[in-house]
Amino acid sequence: FGRGGEEAEYLKKNKIKFEIVPGVTSAIAVPAYAGIPITHRDNTSSLSIVTGHEDPYKNESSIDWSSLSKSKSIIFLMGTKNLRKNLNKLISNGMSAQTPIAAIQWGTYYKQKTVMGNLKNICSKIKENNINIPTTIKRSLSSGSHLNKAYINQAPINMNPNPPRSCPTSCEF
Repeated sequence: FGRGGEEAEYLKKNKIKFEIVPGVTSAIAVPAYAGIPITHRDNTSSLSIVTGHEDPYKNESSIDWSSLSKSKSIIFLMGTKNLRKNLNKLISNGMSAQTPIAAIQWGTYYKQKTVMGNLKNICSKIKENNINIPTTIKRSLSSGSHLNKAYINQAPINMNPNPPRSCPTSCEF
């Protein structure tokens, strides 16, 4: 579930039986699979995970953009549609437009695509490279260097490009 709490409340309210199976969040799995560390002892020891779009009917954002702009590692989930707006909020709150950022489409799937840029140019790079949903957006000082650049965008050994069912992590975007 992308909005696990909301879906669970709905199911409970409607007396539909369900089970929550814990797993590794896409916020951690997708950048790791792309060879991009979410933390690194040399430059970023904490992580912020943020929704890419809040409830459109809210009167105001509950995101503290001033504090978030000081974070060295940020993951935006479901963030492609509002990316330009969200990045502008980070920049207007003091984050450098040259800050490295990655957009990872279909993370952990055989068709994964990763695009690197900075806060200023990532939107045009996403468009040029036809990156669409589902996408995980990772902003970090560690985004500038991958653990293993050769690993990016390669299908893992023995992975079936036509799996019998979709992977549950895609629901998190």
